Amino acid sequence: MEFRGTMSESTRIHRQPNIVTLLPQGGKKLPPPRMNGAYRGVLFDNIDALLAASDRPDAIVLQPADVAQQRAWITALRRDARIALQPVFSPVLAESAVAALLDGVPPDSPEQLRREIELITMRTAALPAREYPDDDARLLAYLYTRPERLIEPIADWRQARLYAYPLLEVVDRTGDRSADWADSLKRRGLIERVRLVDRVRQCGSCSSSHLNYVDECPACAHLDIGETIFLHCYTCGQVAPQNAFLTTDGLSCNKCLVRLRHIGVDYDRALETYCCHGCSARFSEPQVVARCMDCGRKQNTTDLAERQIESYRLSEKGERMARTGDVGDLLSLIDNLNCAHPALFEHTLDWLLNLRLRHPELLFGVICIQLANLRELIDAGSRSRAVQLVDGFAERLRQLVRSTDLLMRSDERHCWLLLPQTEANGVRTLAERITALPALSGKPGEPLLKIALQLVVSGEMGREVRNAAVLMTEMLGGIG
Repeated sequence: MEFRGTMSESTRIHRQPNIVTLLPQGGKKLPPPRMNGAYRGVLFDNIDALLAASDRPDAIVLQPADVAQQRAWITALRRDARIALQPVFSPVLAESAVAALLDGVPPDSPEQLRREIELITMRTAALPAREYPDDDARLLAYLYTRPERLIEPIADWRQARLYAYPLLEVVDRTGDRSADWADSLKRRGLIERVRLVDRVRQCGSCSSSHLNYVDECPACAHLDIGETIFLHCYTCGQVAPQNAFLTTDGLSCNKCLVRLRHIGVDYDRALETYCCHGCSARFSEPQVVARCMDCGRKQNTTDLAERQIESYRLSEKGERMARTGDVGDLLSLIDNLNCAHPALFEHTLDWLLNLRLRHPELLFGVICIQLANLRELIDAGSRSRAVQLVDGFAERLRQLVRSTDLLMRSDERHCWLLLPQTEANGVRTLAERITALPALSGKPGEPLLKIALQLVVSGEMGREVRNAAVLMTEMLGGIG
C-alpha cells in the first residue's frame, strides 16, 4: 500500500534521535554499535527499567547475550502499549521468528539510521493514538507503520498446527489465540492474503496437524496386515495365497489337484493382494486412517479438515481503521454468514405470513438474537477480547445455520433467523443450541458474551399476524 503523505516539519527529526541501547545484565556483553556514540541515549541492562522509563525513545538497539534473551526482549517491547511501534534494531538475527519482529540490523551510517527511523516516525505521527493497549489496534498500527511488513507463517513442528505466526504470537497478550487470530482478521477484512504457503490437514476434534497415517484392515480395522500374492484356480475357483499352491512339481491346486501350468489359461492372480492376520480377510487396498497424536482420535482421511497456510498484509480497510482508531462494528462479523439484505428478509417473511393463511401445513419459525452486553465487555476488558468472543459466537452460529435458512443483521446488537419448513420443536431446539454458544466461546473465570432470544413459530400465530415489520417490532419489544 502506497503512503501518499509527505514528511512534515513536525515529523522530521531535527534533533539528535534518542536511541537507547539494551545490554544484557551479566554474561558476555557485545560491543556497542559504532553509531551509538553519535546520538544521545542511555544504556539499559534491564528490560523492565527501559519499559518504565518516562521518556519514549525514538529507537531501540538490542544487544542480547543469546537468542532466548533476544526473543524475550522483543516480545516485551512489542506487547508494551507505549513503545510497541518504536523502531527496534538488533545486530543479532539468529532465528527467523525473531527477525520478523525487528526492523533489521542497525546500519553503520548514522544518517541512514536517521532516515529509517524517520520513515516509521512519519507514519506513526499519522495515527490517532499514542498508546495501544488493545491487541487489534496495536497490530493494525504496527502494520501501518511498516507498509512492507507481512504476517508470515513459519514452519514449526512443535506447534500443533505445524505453522506459527511470530508477529501474531508476540502481539497477542492472551497467548492462546494467535492460531485463529489471522482467520478472524481476514474474515473482518482487516488483512488480505498475499500468497498460499501450504495446505495442512487437521484433526476434526482438536485441530492438531500431528497426524499418523496408518493402513488397516477394512473389515476389522486390525493393524497387522501384510501384502501377498493370491492365485485363482480356473478349474475349481479356489482363491488362496501362492504358497498354498506350491508343490515340489510346481503349482498345483490343493483342492482339485489340477496342475497350474499356464497363467491366463489354468489360473491367474487375484485382485486381492493384502491379507489381514487378525481376521484373514483379503482385500486389494487397505483402509487408510489418520490417528491424531495429540488427542488420540482415529478418523478417515476424508473427514480431516483442510487448513490453508497463507501470508497476509494489511488491507485497505485495515489501513483505514488504523488511521481512524476504529476496529469496526463487532456484529459485522456475522455478516460473513451470507446475511440477507433486510428488505429481502422482510419481504420473504411477509410472503410466508400470508402464505400460511392458505396453507396451514406450512411451518416456519423466526428467532431474534440480541447480543446484550457488548458495551460492558468492551468497558470491562478490551475491544479485541470482545471481538474474540463475538467471532467465536459467529463461527459456531455458522455451523448451526442451514443453507436454506435466512440470516439478517438489523443493527449493531440484533440479528434474525428465518427458518422455513421447520416445526416448533426444531425451532426451540435450535434456540437452545444458540443460547449455549457463548459458554463454548468463552473461558472459565472470564466475562462471557450474553445473548437474549425471542422466537415465534407459525403454528402458534394468530391469523391477524400478516405483516413482517409489525411482528419484528413486537419481538424486539418482548426481548427487552
